[in-house]
Amino acid sequence: KMKILFSLGTIFSIAWSVDCFYVSKIQLFEVSIHKTRRSFRSYSEVPSSSIPNDIERVLSKEYATFFSPMFKSYYSNNVEFIDPLNTLVGIDKYQNNVDMLAGRNSFGSFLFKDASISLHNIKRLGKNQLQTRWTLQVTVKSIPWQPRPRFSGVSIYTLNEDGIIIRQEDYWDSINLINGKYSKVSITEAIGDFLGQLQKESGAEMSAPELPHELLRRGKFYDVRRYPATVCIQTNYDKRPEGYDRLASYIGGSNAENKRIDYLSPTIMQITGNSKDGSRKKVMRWPVLFAFPDSKSSSSMNINNVLPEPTIPRLSFVECPEMVVAVSRFEVAATEPVVKGYTLRLQQDLASDGIEVKSTKKDVAQVLTVAQYDALFSLNKRRNEVWLELADGHPWSRN
Repeated sequence: KMKILFSLGTIFSIAWSVDCFYVSKIQLFEVSIHKTRRSFRSYSEVPSSSIPNDIERVLSKEYATFFSPMFKSYYSNNVEFIDPLNTLVGIDKYQNNVDMLAGRNSFGSFLFKDASISLHNIKRLGKNQLQTRWTLQVTVKSIPWQPRPRFSGVSIYTLNEDGIIIRQEDYWDSINLINGKYSKVSITEAIGDFLGQLQKESGAEMSAPELPHELLRRGKFYDVRRYPATVCIQTNYDKRPEGYDRLASYIGGSNAENKRIDYLSPTIMQITGNSKDGSRKKVMRWPVLFAFPDSKSSSSMNINNVLPEPTIPRLSFVECPEMVVAVSRFEVAATEPVVKGYTLRLQQDLASDGIEVKSTKKDVAQVLTVAQYDALFSLNKRRNEVWLELADGHPWSRN
């Protein structure tokens, strides 16, 4: 009983502390100087006498250093912080929360570790407002299985006529984004969203380590991710086990050097249908190389010097550029009707949020992309996803 009470107490302590620290998450962005400079190029140029020219530089420096130091002269002493969980007033309360998340006090070092916030872009909204778009992740170390909750969204900064920040309001994609607009919701939804991510997950064994990616949005019905440029080994197939066997043969040594090749999950399958004659083309891919961050092409990967040629037919290498995809997860068997249904639902969810996909001008149901992370004959809880690549001009565009 004591252990149960302690666990419950820990969870409620965490929930209470999150009420405090999430209001400050956008100020804690830990980004590289290179990414910061890249974000500078995406700022909207909106003339304003109320927004100092150096406000983005100052904020970005604070984010990159976890507010060590904090430039308090850019904030009102009575600055107001509002997020789905809480409202705080005062610069000192804000800094105390920063120190807790950063592990600079005993309470924070007990609860959390590895806090990470990615800044996707900054935009000027008008005379006296800025918008930042971000993703936050933090590990809850005080729970035995150490879950890592993730939050994405936007923060709206309001400045007074002297260019001082007087208000910051945060919105989460997972609960506040409704039909493409951010709206306030009850604190009950916010608490449920956080506590729901503390549950211990179980599932089938992954077939290989996961392809690295950047989480851009954790939404209510879908996620958005940025994947690096990759090189994949691919094959055409008729039935799924056939494709798996051929790819596994190459990985296992059916290549010019008779050596085992490391690969990454997921298995990516694309089915392209022909509405005229009903025929379908099926392609299966395994990622084997990926580019360094900020490289949009596979030019940084020397395929000829790294990957031996396959010695069995119907295998080839394909270079895939960096892409931003919307993802919807499901756990039932990935039959073609199921994949088609989830794909159509994902397209509808994106459209309601004002996001276009690259295949908008086509019948999206004729081009299906499904990703599988588990071994082929896994019996436990599966992880399947449908993917839709986003059209240019989406909220995370680097242009």
